[in-house]
Amino acid sequence: MRASIDDLLAHDNVMRERTLALLERHERHLGALLALPEVERLTRVSQAGYKYIGTHRANAEYSRYHHSVSVAATAMAMAVAAGLPDSAALAALALGLWHDSGHFALSHDLEPLVARKLGFSHEQRSVLLSERSQALSAILVAMGAPENFYMAMAGQGSLPRLLSLADTASYVRDDVIAHKLTGGWSDHPAELVLALRGVHPWGYEATSARPFERLLEARARLYRKLYVSEINTVIRAVLSELASLCAGQDPGFWRMVARDVDSIVNVALRRYADGHGGWPRLLWRILDGVNHPVHEFAKKTFNTEAELEQFRARLIVPALVTRPSDFRPKKYRVRVGLVTQTLQATVRHLQPHHLEYRLYIPKVR
Repeated sequence: MRASIDDLLAHDNVMRERTLALLERHERHLGALLALPEVERLTRVSQAGYKYIGTHRANAEYSRYHHSVSVAATAMAMAVAAGLPDSAALAALALGLWHDSGHFALSHDLEPLVARKLGFSHEQRSVLLSERSQALSAILVAMGAPENFYMAMAGQGSLPRLLSLADTASYVRDDVIAHKLTGGWSDHPAELVLALRGVHPWGYEATSARPFERLLEARARLYRKLYVSEINTVIRAVLSELASLCAGQDPGFWRMVARDVDSIVNVALRRYADGHGGWPRLLWRILDGVNHPVHEFAKKTFNTEAELEQFRARLIVPALVTRPSDFRPKKYRVRVGLVTQTLQATVRHLQPHHLEYRLYIPKVR
């Protein structure tokens, strides 16, 4: 965390020293926040779920915990750089550590299904957990930051905007997937931090829109290359299919995904697949990397429904080795929205980006 702050504020010694001094004064509180079970759980929740670059699993060692620590450091540096009070900067630190505490296992891969079945998103669950945690409340009171923290969790004030921005900056700067795909854009978040300035009351603005544009353009490119690549669209569809079959037998499956960690969900999926064989077993083999499509899979794009169908017939079905005798096509939609809605964009690059791919795989009636 200190290294991130040092890097983000490397060209502003005054702000860097102020931020590091503030962090040092509250080192005991930081340790207490990191030890909270809701935060510690994130060490066993992957940042990206099942994601592949070519035929290789990407980012398997980078967890939601790593991401949250990075967001916390970035949010705190941004708050100090913008001239916000210490209480707001400390609240930003706590918000960064807590913001993904409600995240479901396997990251975003199963979130649409879990949210539809249980009626809440991971953001809503993070809010609920913050309201229930007496330990978190006690730490925030000791830090002098409870009011700012809980206002932000309720979506009030300027800190939710800052946290959303820090989330994007952290993803571009620290996520190892970003570095594998691009070599990293670590200068973009630092550029944005330096451009921030405070406005009354405790808000902020940038001296130029260009740092925002560069950052969000970088994230949009990453999403297109990874999260909506064809291979990862297939993997997500396969995972959703297997999870839905598993949940049909176990009514508590979706709640397990919401509260537990990747390894527990993976064990449940594999146990189900081993116990049923056939189609579930083939789905698990795809997730497990045994029957992955060829490397060119990640490079293919579609302009028409006919091209999509040819791709499915040529690569996806043979990859399953065998297929159920009774199956029908099912359409899967994967919609990805960048977290920019709260930036109150006025230029094209700051508008929410929505990318959609469609894919067909066999499904038992």
